[in-house]
Formats: sequence, C-alpha cells, structure tokens
Amino acid sequence: MNIFRGTTEAERKTLNRRCRNGELHRVHPNTFMPTTEWSTLDATGRRRVTHLTAVDSREGMVVVGRSAALAWGLEIFDRRIADAELRSHAADPDPEVNNDIIELARSANRSTNPRRALQTVAYATQFADSAAESILRAQIIEVGLPAPEVQLRVFWADKVLIGYVDLGFPGHLAMIEVHGKGKFLGAYGDPGERSYREWRRESELIAEGLAVLRVTWEEILSGEALRRIRELLVAQRAKIAAGARTTARFVGAGERWPDGYRTRRVRGNDAA
Repeated sequence: MNIFRGTTEAERKTLNRRCRNGELHRVHPNTFMPTTEWSTLDATGRRRVTHLTAVDSREGMVVVGRSAALAWGLEIFDRRIADAELRSHAADPDPEVNNDIIELARSANRSTNPRRALQTVAYATQFADSAAESILRAQIIEVGLPAPEVQLRVFWADKVLIGYVDLGFPGHLAMIEVHGKGKFLGAYGDPGERSYREWRRESELIAEGLAVLRVTWEEILSGEALRRIRELLVAQRAKIAAGARTTARFVGAGERWPDGYRTRRVRGNDAA
C-alpha cells in the first residue's frame, strides 16, 4: 500500500495537482494513494485503507469499535450497519466509559448502563467462535442457567473425535449449535458438502444420547433461543433422572487432549 503525504507546502501542492490530474486518489486531506491501486480495492479494502490511514496520521491513536472491525475485515455485530464512520481513542481509554462496549450492548437490545455492559463483557470467553455465541452465552448466564462450555470437543468412547459444538452442557447431555445462513450458502466452501457434514455430525451426536438444538441469530436477538434452551435443559434433566446416559467423552476448549484422544481417520466417504 503506497500512501503519500506532503510534509511541506510545496509537496502538498504537488500531491493535490497529481490528484486533480487523476494520478492520485485523496483518502483524507493530505493523504493520497495511487488511483490505480485504489481502483483495485473492493469496498472492504477501501474502508480498511480509509480507517488505518486516518489513525496512522495521528500519533498515539488506535482504531476501536466498528472501525477496528472494518479495518481488519471482521463481521460487524449489528447487521443493520452497512458502514461506519471513523472512530478512534487514545491508546489507553478508560474502560469504565468505553463507548464501544455500550454500542455492543445497545445493538443486542441490552442495557446501555456502563457497569452492566461491562458485567456482560466479563462473561465473554476467548474461545467463542462468533459474536452470536458470546451474546447467547451471556444471556444464558444472566438468567441463572449453567454456563455452557464454548467450542466443546465431543469424542466417542474410543477417544475418536466426533466434532466440535458451539455451546455444550455436558452435564445435561445437551449441545447447542449457532447457525447463520453463510455456511449453507457457500461462505465456507461447498454448501452441499458442508450440509452433509453437519447432518452426519448431528446424527452421530444424537446416536451418543446427546440432544442437539440449532438456533439462529434472529432467535438470539429476539430471546427465542434462550426460551428454547431453557425448555431443552428442563427436558434433559428429566431424561437424565429417568436414566439417560452417554458414553461420549468431552474436552473443553483450551484444554490439552488427553493421551490417546485423536481425530478420526479418513475412511472412504467418512472423511472428517
């Protein structure tokens, strides 16, 4: 990425002239890049350049919030936001008044009180695979239900991996999968193959005596997912009291796999 800034009046005039001639594209006042490079960038690339060059020109500033997510190509939690204006803070912002946490809480229809928002963030875990998992986990904890394990590894009795689940309640023999449309529309590879693997993994979990519940972003934001999870845990407690058991083994995210635990071997169409 070639960025040009004028350090003298003469340099600034030269850059502005080259911009008028179409040779350079103005990203910010006194910040330019070659028009040929700018034209090759997609919308995400242009936002990234716009945000990073603005902060780079200000000593002691860092990109935060939606700006940081856009700069690094991450998914924006509030899907109603198609773009975001530049937002930055000094490198040592006061976490008690961090507006980005408040924005996250507001976008999830949660309290915008700074203290409560920070308490919600305290429920987060580095092992969550998406914002949806983090929000759902916080909802579960806040209503007094057991904290689910994130990205739980599930194994057969012979210590071969069945797969990972987004949120797991091993004590209730209940597994929760958070789904967006992307994985079934080709965002992560062939959608047919992805659908088959999802079906196979779910079938194997159910065969091990585990209940599998799938929830969506929309259900999480509306509270419907929490209602369904509460009902599932009640039903699973009754089944366990009646004698339901599993031979499946569990390993939490971040835990070292015990000796002998392994992924499945490729056997024809049984590839993991």
